[in-house]
Amino acid sequence: MLLESYSAAQEGAARVLPDICPDNIHRDIAAIVRRSGLPRYGKPLHTLRKSCLTDWAGRFPMHTVKEWAGHSNIATTQKFYLKVSAGDYTKAADESFWKKSVVSENVSENGKSTKKPLQGICQNTHNEQ
Repeated sequence: MLLESYSAAQEGAARVLPDICPDNIHRDIAAIVRRSGLPRYGKPLHTLRKSCLTDWAGRFPMHTVKEWAGHSNIATTQKFYLKVSAGDYTKAADESFWKKSVVSENVSENGKSTKKPLQGICQNTHNEQ
């Protein structure tokens, strides 16, 4: 439904879903969810906001995301809105990521360990004396 409305919207349109009234947005979103056949969930608009802020945090500086969210304190943005996404877990578990970041630094061309510390991942940053 959203993709159809987006595709049908005129270039530069202020709204993709013109039938949604800002005064009754909760009611209208509930109706859209009902029509879509998706299960209802507690706070759809808040969930969309959190998702948007999390997405922005992956692409823009944190102080910018804080301002766009309208928060006076960056801790509010970090504590209540930013969540680890499934994509973050996938990226971390991606074999090519580990090959580039860890394996290539710790395994020689013949496959034997170079016995280096895991540079940049688990390396101790304290200078012990």
